[in-house]
Amino acid sequence: MAPRPVSAHKMAHRLLLVATLLAATAVPASGRETRLGGARGPVGELPTQQEHAPDLLGAADAGLRVVLSPATQQVAEAQEANAAPATDHPGPVRIGFHRDVPESFQGDLLPRLDWTTTGDGALAATLLVSSPQAKSIRVALRTALPPGGTLRFFPPGGPPGGADRNVLFDPVVTREDLHFPGNPQREPLAREGPRLETAGTPAAPKPSDAELVNEPETLWSPSVQGDVIGIEITLPSDATRQRASLRLEKIAHRFADVQPLSHLDSALNCPGHIDVQCRADQFRDGLEDATVRIEFERPIGSLLCSGTLMNDSDPNTFEPYILTANHCVDRPEVARTVQATWFHQRPSCGSDVVDERTVTTFGGADLLVDLPDEDTSLLRLRRRVPPNVFFAGWDATRLEWTNSLHAEVRSISHPQGVVKKYAAGTITGYGRQWPLRLSRNVIVRLTRVVQATWSEGNTEGGSSGSGLFRDDLLVGVASARRIGCNEVESTYYSTFESAFSGLCRHLDPQSCDTENARNAATVAATISTAPSSLTEANLDDATVTVALTNSKFASGVTDESFTLNTDVPGLAIDDLASTVAAGDKLATLLLSYGGADFDTARTLSVTVAAAAHARTGALTSATAPVAPGLDATV
Repeated sequence: MAPRPVSAHKMAHRLLLVATLLAATAVPASGRETRLGGARGPVGELPTQQEHAPDLLGAADAGLRVVLSPATQQVAEAQEANAAPATDHPGPVRIGFHRDVPESFQGDLLPRLDWTTTGDGALAATLLVSSPQAKSIRVALRTALPPGGTLRFFPPGGPPGGADRNVLFDPVVTREDLHFPGNPQREPLAREGPRLETAGTPAAPKPSDAELVNEPETLWSPSVQGDVIGIEITLPSDATRQRASLRLEKIAHRFADVQPLSHLDSALNCPGHIDVQCRADQFRDGLEDATVRIEFERPIGSLLCSGTLMNDSDPNTFEPYILTANHCVDRPEVARTVQATWFHQRPSCGSDVVDERTVTTFGGADLLVDLPDEDTSLLRLRRRVPPNVFFAGWDATRLEWTNSLHAEVRSISHPQGVVKKYAAGTITGYGRQWPLRLSRNVIVRLTRVVQATWSEGNTEGGSSGSGLFRDDLLVGVASARRIGCNEVESTYYSTFESAFSGLCRHLDPQSCDTENARNAATVAATISTAPSSLTEANLDDATVTVALTNSKFASGVTDESFTLNTDVPGLAIDDLASTVAAGDKLATLLLSYGGADFDTARTLSVTVAAAAHARTGALTSATAPVAPGLDATV
C-alpha cells in the first residue's frame, strides 16, 4: 500500500499523558510510629590499667613460647597494597594478615605447658605467642575448659613506650563464655543493674559435662599492642587437666598501628576531618558513645569498620545490637571474630590524648540479620558491653527523600580507624537499585540509597557501617564514598527504613506485622482515556490517565518511573513534569507525535516501575487501544 500523505496539522502534535498516583483505601497506613529514641546504658566504673593486668597466678615472662619468623616480606606487600590507588568503592580498612601456626606448635599445647601450683591447689600456666615486628597481635584458638577453669589474655611487660591504653573489659574467659554450636544465647543485659533473666527468656544453659569432650567454636583473642600476646590458663585442680585442651589455629599480625595510644589522626588520607568532641553541641549528649570501632577477621586478614550500638523497644533489657554494613560483616564466621573498641575519641576538643574510657571488648558476635540488598547487617555481641555506653535511637518511618533534599544530617564514624570524627551536611540525592561495587567482579544493587554532601567534616574507608543521623535518630548506614579526596565530599548511605523489615523482629517486634504487610503490598495500574476511544485523528487532544494503587497502604506508591511502549509511529516521550495536588502526586508525561499515518489498530502501553511503600520494586503496565484514523490531506 502506498504511503498516505501526512496532514500538516498533525506535525509535531503533543499528547498530554497524566499519571495520577491514587491512594489505596484497602488498609490504612500504620498507626504506630516506627521510630525509637536513644538511651544511656547502665552506669558503672570502667576498669583501670591495674584491673586490666592484675597479678597473674603464673609467671608473665615465663612459660611456653611460640615465636614465628619475621614477616618482613608480607608486611611490605600488605603496606604496598594498602597504599595503591583504590579502584573500587573503599570499604573495610585492612590492618593485618594471618599467619599459620608453626608445625612444631600444632596440636594440643596443654601437655607442654609449665604448670605452677597455687596455695589452694589450682594450676596455672602461661603461653606466649610472638610475631616479630607486629604493631599488635591477635590469636585464634580452640580450648576446652572444665568448671572453674579460665583463660586470660595480657600484654607481657606492657607495650613499648608505656602502659597499654587499650584496656580490655572483662578479659577473663570462663567455660560459660565459650560458645558451643547449637547452644541458646546468653540472657539479655538488664536495663538496670547486672545481667538479669527476664520473664519468658530462660537463661542460657551451661555446657554439660558431656559437651566438654566436644570443643567449642574457635575463639579469637583480643588484640594487644606490641608483637607478643600472653595467654594464662588456670585449672581448679590437677585432676581436671585431662578435661582441658588448648590449640592455636591462627595468628593475626597487625602491620597498621590502630591501638588507641598512638592512633589519633596519623592514618587519615584526606583533609577536613573534625573531632567529634569539637561539635558536641550539635547532637544529643552521649550520642557519640553509640558509635563503635569494630575489628574482624577474614581470609584476607584483619580489617576494621564502624558500627552503631542500637536501642530496642524492650523496656527491660539492653541488648548489645551492633548495626553495620553488610560489606563489612556478612557471614557468621566473620561475626564470630568481632572485637569492639568503645569511647575511642579525644576527651575534649583539641586534646592530644585519647579518652581514658577507651576500652575493648572481644568474644565475637552472632550475625542476626544479613541484608546484602540493603548493605546492612545486625550483630549481637556475645559478651557484655562496658558501662555508660549509649544505645542509639532510630527512625524507620517512611521518609519522602524527594521532599528531604537539603535536610540536615550528621555522621559519626572512625575513618581509617582513628578517633571518632564528625561530619555535617545535607541530603543532595537519592536513588533506588544503586550499584555498589564490592570487588572488581562483584556488584550488588542497593534497594534505596541517599547521598549526603558534607559542608564540614569528612569520611574515609573505615567509616563503612557508621550511622547517618537526622534529628539525633539513625536513618542510614554508610555504604560508600567517592574514591580519593575531592573538593566536595559526599557519602552514600543505605536507608534504615528500607532495611527495617528485616530488623524489626529484633529492634521492635510489635511493628513487624505492619512491616510484613508492607512487604506484601503490590502496585496495580489501570488506564483510562479521554475521549474514551483513541484514534489517529484525536491523538492531538487526547488525555491518558494511569492510576497507580498500593494494594495494602494509603499513600504507598513511590519511586515511580514510566516507559511508553507503542506501535504508533512517531509517538514518544518528550518531557516529564510532576506536581502534587490534593495529596495525590501527578506525574505528567508529555509525548510528541510525529503524525505518521497508520491503517491498522495500534496500542499505547505505559509500563510503570514503582515501589510499594518503598520496600519492593514493582513493575506493572496498562494498555489502551489506538484505532487508525481516516485519510486526511491538505
